[in-house]
Amino acid sequence: MRIEGTTSPQSPERASGNSHEKAAQCRYNCYLDLPDGRRLAYADCGDPEGRPVIFSHGMPGSRMEAGFFHEQGLAAGFRIIAVDRPGIGFSTRQKRRTLLDYASDVAVLTDQLDLRKFIAMGWSSGGSRSLACAFALPGQVERVVLLSSYTHLEEYPTAGRWFLTTGWPGPAVLAFGMPVFRFAVACMARLARMRSGAYMTQVRKLTSPADRALLQDPGHWRLFHRDQLVCLHSHGRAIAQDLANELSGWGFSLADVRVPVAIYQGTDDPFTPEGFGQHLARHLPWATLERLPGQGHFYFLDKAFQASLFQQLSKTSADDSDEDTGND
Repeated sequence: MRIEGTTSPQSPERASGNSHEKAAQCRYNCYLDLPDGRRLAYADCGDPEGRPVIFSHGMPGSRMEAGFFHEQGLAAGFRIIAVDRPGIGFSTRQKRRTLLDYASDVAVLTDQLDLRKFIAMGWSSGGSRSLACAFALPGQVERVVLLSSYTHLEEYPTAGRWFLTTGWPGPAVLAFGMPVFRFAVACMARLARMRSGAYMTQVRKLTSPADRALLQDPGHWRLFHRDQLVCLHSHGRAIAQDLANELSGWGFSLADVRVPVAIYQGTDDPFTPEGFGQHLARHLPWATLERLPGQGHFYFLDKAFQASLFQQLSKTSADDSDEDTGND
């Protein structure tokens, strides 16, 4: 059963009597009761009648990130749905979770929403989840869009050394076992939660100049701040498990993904290096890579990029439809 919560738009707006305007608002508080008794929270943004996109959030991150695409999704005719992964935000935690469990949750959600086909799009840590959907649900996933995505770290031997240069010792700590990893992540999340202002200031400092310019937009910054706090107020065990699913075995290889994949990679990304995008492009069978000179990790916030992306997705969808019907 699906339960839709109250509308919570990205910026304060007064509800009008126009039903179309209400339907066009971004709904952040939607819920689905899963067969195993868990609750799945999701945001439903963009065009409610548009082509569905299942967006996988980053980490730290949450369903709130769907709101970044609301305006352009509405204009281009795309429906953006983002799910809080288990234990994050309002979604119930799931013990002993694997990366492929995400695809199982998405399968239930898309069935309940009667979405036969969808585009899987993931940002940063969400990229692995979008690829999991492509692997597990190839009949439903039309194509994958990877924005500043991590690659399959077990297939990328030098990843550990790169992480250490960034000051994020995640993979090294995970090698000591999940209890140590959970403790370290819980401490980091609690500190960030207690000193959220200092945390957000540090995040801004770590971004590229191009990222900082995009985050200067008050609407972007407010929503990003809210997105981070939703995640940081989640259970530390859930955050640790989510990160561990990214850093350890995925349950499939990149070569197993038989769906078209479009990769976008900023050349000045401080969080996911160019090598990640290049590795994905080399090992995914049907992948294209577009380098974005001078761009960092948050280029997807740019309205011009979003408009171009949705235009390209509309074109590829139309081309696929022509092939299916045999049109020249």
